[in-house]
Amino acid sequence: HRFAVLTPDGKVLGASELSYRGKANDAIGVQPPLSTAMRRALMDATSRADRPFQDVTIDKEPFRAYAVAKSIGGTRVTIVVMQSLRLEQQLLKDLAKTFLWAVPITVLFAGAGGYFLARKSLAPVAAMSDQASRIGAENLHERLPVPKKRDELGQLARTVNSLLERLDQSFERQRQFMADASHELRSPVAIIRGETEVILSQSSRSPAEYRESLAIALDESRHLSCIVDDLFTLARADAGQYPLRSRDFYLDELVADCVRTARSLANAHGVTLTHLSDGEMPLHADEELIRRMALNVLDNAIKYTPEGGTVTLECKRVDVEYSL
Repeated sequence: HRFAVLTPDGKVLGASELSYRGKANDAIGVQPPLSTAMRRALMDATSRADRPFQDVTIDKEPFRAYAVAKSIGGTRVTIVVMQSLRLEQQLLKDLAKTFLWAVPITVLFAGAGGYFLARKSLAPVAAMSDQASRIGAENLHERLPVPKKRDELGQLARTVNSLLERLDQSFERQRQFMADASHELRSPVAIIRGETEVILSQSSRSPAEYRESLAIALDESRHLSCIVDDLFTLARADAGQYPLRSRDFYLDELVADCVRTARSLANAHGVTLTHLSDGEMPLHADEELIRRMALNVLDNAIKYTPEGGTVTLECKRVDVEYSL
């Protein structure tokens, strides 16, 4: 701290040395040499009664001054107490220098930490992306890895897996549709081919036999046309939207007609084909679906029965229901 006592007209009654240069002289009544600038600065420090604290600069050194008026021996004087701000300014300069190297280092460490956290947080996304790039039509059964966290990322993985599940089911229905369509087309084509081979294999046949074979080929051609027309219907059936066309017919007559139709196919394979029935069996159902079922059963039975074997299609009544 530095001190000075001034009279109202600016005369310095006593003062300690106002600079760090030289030795302090605190003797009361001894008036050290003060420059005009110093006295002016001290007077400025005491000129504002409403602001006892003032900042002054003496010999290029900043001070914070506090002035208070007192009466000594009937004489009004002003006592000024000053504290150097050099340490505070040096501290601010040191802080500025510290920030000059601390801020870039902090930013560097923050960037490295952010990069590490970002990689760790996005690692599940990279794993999901790699797995998704490997999933195709041939391996739709595979799924994306689901993070254990119940956050947006886990929800996204579960949503994508649900989408893959629906796509897998759709592809499976398409594959099943192609298998069903090929199976449906195989029977009438095989029957028409068998009847044609039988006609061409014998040089002399009666007109009735020709008419019968042609009638069978015609019926199967119509059946084949119906199958082609129903391909889109079968696709809808795989989706659970097949419209049933029920009507009244006799099951025993339908079975006999199917056996007659498939007999040429059985003869070509060297298989004996017969059928048994319990009499008239009226039924209300989709006749075309029942016909397809019976022909598919006969086609599989003829295909997997050894040559010289016998295939029997039995239509019987069980209580109030019918069975094949």
